[in-house]
Amino acid sequence: MNKPLVSIITPTYNHEKFITQCIDSVLAQSFCDWEMIIIDDASTDKTPYIIEKYVNSDMRIKFIRHKQNWGIHRLGKAYNQALKLAQGDYIAILEGDDFWPTYKLERQLSGLTDSEKILSWGRVFFVNTDGSLIRTESQSKLNTKMIRFYRNDPPGLILNYLLLQNIIPPITAIIRKETLISIGGFQQPSYVLYVDYPTWLKLALEGKFDFIDETLGFWRRHERQITAKFKLELESRARQLAINFYNGLPCKIKNSLDINEKKIVGHWNIRIAKAYFYIGRTNLVNKEWIQAKRNFLNARSWGSYLMRSICLLGLIASMMKFNLEPLASLFNKKTLIQK
Repeated sequence: MNKPLVSIITPTYNHEKFITQCIDSVLAQSFCDWEMIIIDDASTDKTPYIIEKYVNSDMRIKFIRHKQNWGIHRLGKAYNQALKLAQGDYIAILEGDDFWPTYKLERQLSGLTDSEKILSWGRVFFVNTDGSLIRTESQSKLNTKMIRFYRNDPPGLILNYLLLQNIIPPITAIIRKETLISIGGFQQPSYVLYVDYPTWLKLALEGKFDFIDETLGFWRRHERQITAKFKLELESRARQLAINFYNGLPCKIKNSLDINEKKIVGHWNIRIAKAYFYIGRTNLVNKEWIQAKRNFLNARSWGSYLMRSICLLGLIASMMKFNLEPLASLFNKKTLIQK
């Protein structure tokens, strides 16, 4: 078998409901010169047996099965385990509960022929457990300045956005392998639960990006998802990561940015307030009055004046033990619960 151009890294754990659609979306790609390295983290459901059927029918699919669960704190180690086996010049990421449109690889690889570009990324659709569309991500109209930022041209420019939010969906990313290896592979500081955000921050200093304003992945939302279960913790640790990364930048790069530490801290504080608010709102629905009160108080302490005003209603509801369905339209305002 010849060396593939693209190596797809697919971490999975208990994804028996989703892994078939995930693998089928790779098999359906219009670009065929790939290998898929699936790392199963000791699933306790039928996920490994489904994967084995594909391995037996297509030599491009490789399978690593952990005997014991490594967990999210060693996610970076699992990614780098697959990276060591990867033969392709490019690395793509596709988690076991997500899937791709058929044109994904072909569309992105054509833009990576420029040797100065080290990463390609684009838009996502959010889908439900059954794969039906929920919504697109926020798709603001891009002006010339934003496109330059998204394309990281010159290198480091995207940090103006990236230090305020992880704007790059990992399901859409394709990375030049030699650059990824040069920074030490996938990054996961001990206090964070993911590899994508710290990896993007380091790659932002290494070269230009290729941004494609099209849907390049379908990102599934479900209750077992890490981002759903640990939303507040993810936001809090991302805040610390962004601050630490900014403080470690050379003065020359800091001075070239349009943001400073104060803006970074303030922005992440607002995101944390929104996370508390979202949890408090869920507490009300579940009639968890004490927890709701605690989370609305936390949201007020972190949030803006508008957030503090809205959370006052939540506090009243939690103390009087009633849900706020009549005000659902107010609570669903994007400015308050954006994820």
